[in-house]
This record gives sequence, C-alpha cells and structure tokens, in this order.
Amino acid sequence: MKQQIFDVVTGSLISTLGSALFEFGVGLYLLKKTGSSAQYALVLMIGPIVMLALLPISGSIIDRFDHAKIIRFSQIINVISLLLFSIFYFLAVKFFLLEILILVIILRATGLFISNTLNSSLRDLIPLESLHRVNSLNQTGASIANILSPALGAVLFSLLPFEMFALVQFVTEFLAMLLFLRLNFSFVENKTIIKVKHDQHIWKDFTAGLKYVRLEHLPRLATLSNAVTNFFIASINVGMAFTEVTFLHMTNAQFGFTEMSFGVGMLLAGLFLSARSQFRFPARASMLAAVILGLTLIPFGIPEWFNTSRLINVGLFAFYNFIAGVLVVIKQTPILSLLQTEVPTTMQGRVFTLQTTLGALLSPLGAAAYGILFGVFTPAPIYTVTGLLMAGLLVWLMFRYQDVMNITTK
Repeated sequence: MKQQIFDVVTGSLISTLGSALFEFGVGLYLLKKTGSSAQYALVLMIGPIVMLALLPISGSIIDRFDHAKIIRFSQIINVISLLLFSIFYFLAVKFFLLEILILVIILRATGLFISNTLNSSLRDLIPLESLHRVNSLNQTGASIANILSPALGAVLFSLLPFEMFALVQFVTEFLAMLLFLRLNFSFVENKTIIKVKHDQHIWKDFTAGLKYVRLEHLPRLATLSNAVTNFFIASINVGMAFTEVTFLHMTNAQFGFTEMSFGVGMLLAGLFLSARSQFRFPARASMLAAVILGLTLIPFGIPEWFNTSRLINVGLFAFYNFIAGVLVVIKQTPILSLLQTEVPTTMQGRVFTLQTTLGALLSPLGAAAYGILFGVFTPAPIYTVTGLLMAGLLVWLMFRYQDVMNITTK
C-alpha cells in the first residue's frame, strides 16, 4: 500500500509542478515577446473553454473505460506533444502563437482526464481508510507546486530558452508516467461495486450524470458549494493585488510575502489533515470551513476602515492569506474523500468532471465581475458584502442539506 500511496502522491506532485512551471513560462514568454495582455488572457481562458467543450463526453469516457488506460494514454500524449513542440520550436521558428495554443489545449485536455480519472480511481487504488490521507497529501503537493513554481519559474526563465520549459514539463510528465505505470488499479477489491454496461449513447450517459447530481443530495451539495466558493473566492484572487499594491501601496516584496502565506497555509493544512483521521462528519467540516472562509473576507477591509500602517497591513494580509489557505484545504479535502466513498465508481467521472468544469467556468466569471467592482468601489464594502453573501449562501446550503451534514465516516 505504501508504494501505491507514494506513486499517486509523488506522480501528482511532479506532474502539477511541471504544469505550473510551463504555464508560468508561457505567460512570461507571451508578455515579453508581444507585450499583449490579450494573448496572455487567451491562454488563460483555454482551460475553461476546453473543459466546457469536453464536459458532455469526458466524464462519460472516464466512467465507461479502463482508468489505467485513460491515464496512461493521456500521459503518453502529453510526453509526445511536449517533445515534438520542443524539437520543432528549436529547429523551425522562434515564436509561434498558434502552436503554443495547440499545445496548451492538448495539455489542458489530457490534464482534465488525468486528474478526474485519478480522483475516480482512488477507491480502487487505496483502501477506504487511507483515502483521506492521500487526498490531504495531494493537497500538500499542490501547495508545494504553487509555492515553488513562481520563484523557480522566474529563475529558469532567466537562465533557459523558452523551449526548455516544454522539456522541463516533458521530464516531469515522463517521470509521472513511470510512477503511474506502476499503479495497481485492482489493488482494492471493491466487491460491492456494480459494474454497469454502458450500451447507451454517450450523450445519455452525460444526462444521466446530470440527473444523478440533481437528485442525489451529496453530489448536489458538493457541486453547489464548490460553485459558490469558486465564484466568491475570486474576490481574493482579483482584489488582493489591487488592494495591496494599488490601494495600500505595498512593495513587490511585501506583496510576494503575503501571497506566499496562502500557499504556506495550504501546505500546513494538508500536512495536518494527512496526519489525522477523517473528520467524523466530513461534509459538516468542509461546509463550516467554507463559511468561515467567507467570513474571513470581511476583515480585509480593516486597513481602509482604520487607516493602519503599512507594516500592520502586511502582517494582517499575510495572516488572512494563511488562514484562507488553511480553510481552502479543509473545505476541499474531507468532502472529496466523502464523494469518493459514497458516489458509485461508475458515476464518479461525471460527478468530478462536472464539478471541475463548473469551478473552472465560475472562477473567471467571478474574476471579471470583481474586476469591474474593484474599479468602481473601494475594497472594504466589496469584501464585507462578499463575505456576508458567501457565508449566508453556504449556511443556507447546510440547513437545506442537513441529511448530508449528518453523514458519518465509514
């Protein structure tokens, strides 16, 4: 079992770090070569567009076909695409936006299949009692990647030509592929799982997944709470830079320090959860964390209300970001483990794909909405109203789905 856990967690960490470094390099490259924020924004929008385009089929494919083959095939496509891109870039031309966009589309599509298939497979890869630990360690790995990628990416960008970023991800994807190849997808004997024969059209599979999420309270609550959180948390993603740099006039170093605090909070929370057993009421723990996360937005207006000094502001925002990072992990991890335990494996691909896609769509919509709001209003009222709205909606969901709140750990 230790090898299974090691391969899942390490493979996910290596793959996530490589992807983060490449995305960082692509962003810097486009901004440096063209000076166009529109082209950079286009690359950022590819992820949600690809997810939306694949929504009707990706979840059904995951539920229909062998998970091991899906992951391995996706990894092979990644490795070949990155290698070919590096070779052609080195031999042919020095800048081609179309080829970059095509590569990013491929990587986003395969990444969608890999991540959701892996989430849907954990019940077969890891014993139920270890699911919570593995999900917590995966969150820790994602936090490490988020902390390291900006600093490491900046160093690599100053030392290496752009095509080397693709080679770096080629190496990380190849290593991840080797680890995933070792996984035993029949490690856990799930005798209670009913194998479903998918003899209907793939579109009917998709609509069946939507119906399942609509009728079953647990996946519906998880999907709705995830949507609410992703939309409102955009106030942090958009407003933090505006508030700290433009409104409070922090230096780049001070802003970087406060931003790093979020990743540190996620890292420590992931380690903490991996060292303890699953919460007795996982959904309740996740929802309470989300409610508190909403309420923590309100104090972001303190510097505006009380005209505090810059040093105090740095400390306050670093602390808030740290707490937010902790709460994000506690919000995500317990309910993910609960879904993996309670949702039939023949439906998990569609459930996770729907959640991932909805979250990916609402995040940029929230960013656009808050981009407009921060251009019209000062930060304090925005954070206050956002925090109250987010907490209020989540509390309403908790009361609306009390049966899910009372589900206990098996």
